[in-house]
This record gives sequence, C-alpha cells and structure tokens, in this order.
Amino acid sequence: YVPGGDNSTLDIPLRTNYPVGATDAKNPKIGTTAEVFEQIIADLKKAKELLPEAYYSSTMPASYQVRATKFAASAMLMRAYFQMGDYNNAKAECDFIIEQNNGQFDLSEDPIEAWNKSSPARGRETIFYIALYDLSMGGGTNHLTFFNAFDPTEAQANTAGEMFMGR
Repeated sequence: YVPGGDNSTLDIPLRTNYPVGATDAKNPKIGTTAEVFEQIIADLKKAKELLPEAYYSSTMPASYQVRATKFAASAMLMRAYFQMGDYNNAKAECDFIIEQNNGQFDLSEDPIEAWNKSSPARGRETIFYIALYDLSMGGGTNHLTFFNAFDPTEAQANTAGEMFMGR
C-alpha cells in the first residue's frame, strides 16, 4: 500500500465467500491493493467488535487463554492504518488500547521480561501471547512446532543449529 499513491494494481486473490465447486476455486477474483486493504480493515474491525476483552477463567475453557482478544485485533488494526498512512485512525486504536485495557497492559517492566517467560505469565506490555513451552514435556523452554512438541536431544539440537547456521 502506498499512502496517496496508485493502489489499483491487481495483486492477490481476494475471496470474501467460500468457493463453490472447482471452477469457482480455480478462478478467484484478483483484488487491487486498495481492495485488499479495505478488506483487511473491515475484517479487523469486525474482529475487534466480536472478540472478548480478556480471557476469563470462570466462563471460558482453558484453551481460550491463547486466543486473540479485542486488544490484539485493535493492535493489528492500528498497524494496518499506520501502513496506509492513516495516522489519525492508527492513533485512535493506540488510544483505545492504552485507555480501555482495564490495567491489563502497561509499560511498567523492562521489555526483555516479555521474552523471558516460560509459563502462562505474560509480559505486562504483551497484547497477544502464545507460550512456547509444553507442560506435558516438563515445562521449561521446549519449542513447539505447529502441531507437536519438539524436545531435541543435544545431538539433534547441534544438527539443527548447524543447519540453521548453514553449515
């Protein structure tokens, strides 16, 4: 997106309905940059409207602890507005997060503390948090893949590190 620029180029498939049949699936509408960002804004506004403000253990299953909240949607909406050069709306979303969060988020701790968590606790400034640990593997700093826990042996960790470093 180029603020004030030409955002009429056809860029990526833009689906707002589930495709019906193979022909529909193979021939999606290609959206312009402007249309894609309009859809992003509409989707995030709807998410902000529908999502809860927080996880409430008294009324929600434990699995809901890692779901996004109204404030996560607002933060993403702020970023989209900012990228579009719509600074007034971006600031309004920042103000919403700061003024309406009922003390859930603040800037009272050292930022590195948000990265040093290996428990359900989150940093005080962290709006959306998914813990990277697995209690079934003994807690600690196990690393989660998309669908399973990976607790490498030393040899596996060294091999993975070598692959990561390009050796």
